[in-house]
Amino acid sequence: MEEEEFDPDLDISWIHEHEKENSIDKNYCREPMNEITTYCLYINTDLELEKVTTEKMAIESYEYDGLGSCRKGISKERVLHFIQTKKNSFPETKYRLLDILLYNVELEPENIQSYSISENFQELSKPFLKVLPVFDNVTITDSIFIFHSLNALYFLFKEVERSPIETLRPILKKNKTYKSKENESSMNNQTKKVMFHVECKEYDGEQPLNKTRSHRGNENTRTRKYK
Repeated sequence: MEEEEFDPDLDISWIHEHEKENSIDKNYCREPMNEITTYCLYINTDLELEKVTTEKMAIESYEYDGLGSCRKGISKERVLHFIQTKKNSFPETKYRLLDILLYNVELEPENIQSYSISENFQELSKPFLKVLPVFDNVTITDSIFIFHSLNALYFLFKEVERSPIETLRPILKKNKTYKSKENESSMNNQTKKVMFHVECKEYDGEQPLNKTRSHRGNENTRTRKYK
């Protein structure tokens, strides 16, 4: 019987996950994560949740003490860049960062059984949610693989209320632009009027009569002689 050829491009990761779940009683070890899900929550001035965006962020090693010691997570430089990008995602609204929260299940393997059957499940889960400093590295500890999809970073942004001056500026700018266009249109439709000034000088019958006509500053003189 011929063996079936194996397709190297076929995604069989779900098979490995299924096998690990079936042997959960023997496979309790905590494992590092390669990426973590991030959620950006945008709250308006009425404290209502308006928008939620989500994406994956890679987890890398970063130096945390300046002496070469490394931890797994996200460096503060990457965190600050992420915050700056996400708070400006919606140009029509100005946001500021409220908090960063990390949900990271740090349950030890020997405690998983008691945790799963406990009636005080919510109370035991509280230590997994932490409020993080804004200008600091984010450390993400290893966790049991079944919790990897639950681990997440939350960024809370709140809409900044605009002052009356900030609200007035766009209106004034709009009206100024409208009036400028209106004036320009009025000037284009104006009819230019040219004034002619005729100066006549009378002389007696022995002298010639001179008539001078000026047009827009240019003088043209015509002389007529009468006998």
